[in-house]
Amino acid sequence: MPTLISLNEQYKEKGLVLIFVGYESKAKLEPFAKQYKVTWPVAIDPTKTTHKAYGVRAYPTTFLIAPNGKIAWQGHHIDKKFQEIFKALLPKVKKDSGSSGIDVESPTKMKLREVTKDLQFAAKQAEKGKLSSALRMADKVLDQENATEEDKKDAKYIKEEIEKRATELFKEVDRLLKEKAPYEAKELLTDIRRAFSGSDYAKKAQDRIDSINNDEKLAEELKAGELYTKALKYESDGKKEDAKKYFEQVVEKHPDTEYAKRAKAKLE
Repeated sequence: MPTLISLNEQYKEKGLVLIFVGYESKAKLEPFAKQYKVTWPVAIDPTKTTHKAYGVRAYPTTFLIAPNGKIAWQGHHIDKKFQEIFKALLPKVKKDSGSSGIDVESPTKMKLREVTKDLQFAAKQAEKGKLSSALRMADKVLDQENATEEDKKDAKYIKEEIEKRATELFKEVDRLLKEKAPYEAKELLTDIRRAFSGSDYAKKAQDRIDSINNDEKLAEELKAGELYTKALKYESDGKKEDAKKYFEQVVEKHPDTEYAKRAKAKLE
């Protein structure tokens, strides 16, 4: 436990996500979590479905899941090999200043469930991130008097899922602004505007972009954010020296920004 607590404290802001999966009851696991001051999620799987799927034979067993979703290592986390592989994977973690559950690499791309033949193209458009196009197709089916009940049901599903994603995306923008990450917020708004081209969502996104651009207090942060984002990209590609150069530029050119604080932490 001390090892995991230490790892969590050191790396939770750098992409590490810890999850406990136990098969015992909440009555047993809750006191354990409180005793060790566990701050990460504790899941309960009484049927051991997860344990069986992962082939667990001993307790505890730790699985290290890489950013690509594949198991990079399994065993006991005290093993030195765990530390080596874990630290080697960290630079590959693509992560913004926080986590919302939205894929920061493809925030507007959506994988929908299987739908009827007439709506499969709409689903494919959503999968490509062309959400405005998918919405129009769904609306067209909903307006058709001769559309089948199944088609209308799937069209309603597509529309509701895309509208829900739009709400989530704008909430993510609010979160980024709250966490003083205006550059990332503006980039996400640009993605939203592109995905919802020609719709009210696109207009709303553009209005938010204009608001950020016209805010004099954010001008310096936006410049720093651009450099900081480049540094993160180099870091994720394993180009440490290039990343360091850009982190240093953030600190030197924009010392009074929030991004400078983050850059300093990276350089330390």
